[in-house]
Amino acid sequence: MRIVTNGVVRLIPDADCHDESKGVGGIAANNAMTLLTDSHLNRQKLGMPGQNMEAHVMVSEVYVQAGKPVNIDFMAQQDAGNGNAWLCASDWTFVPEEGKDYEVQGRQYGAQCILRATLLDGQAVGRPALRTCPAK
Repeated sequence: MRIVTNGVVRLIPDADCHDESKGVGGIAANNAMTLLTDSHLNRQKLGMPGQNMEAHVMVSEVYVQAGKPVNIDFMAQQDAGNGNAWLCASDWTFVPEEGKDYEVQGRQYGAQCILRATLLDGQAVGRPALRTCPAK
């Protein structure tokens, strides 16, 4: 999976909603680069076809397990002026298939928050996920 973001994207394995009890697979791409956030997977390349060479975004490639849902958690913050900030938090989920390559786009443009997943050919996969899982 290729991740392209101007914020922070982390993965929660085997979850179709934002389920902290599952444990967090980790931050897969971090454009925030603060001292308290993990960034060891930034710019990791796995040899996926095609490349995203945009400026001002973080691009990382990571392995995800096929056949089990993955929750993609995107967070970002941008200055809105006058001491205010636009906050962005969104989740997406899908079940990766064996042998297929995916791209996740997590972007914030001012007050607009965009998170989506596609196959590398651009075909959309998955759906928005709940920010909190329903009680069991």
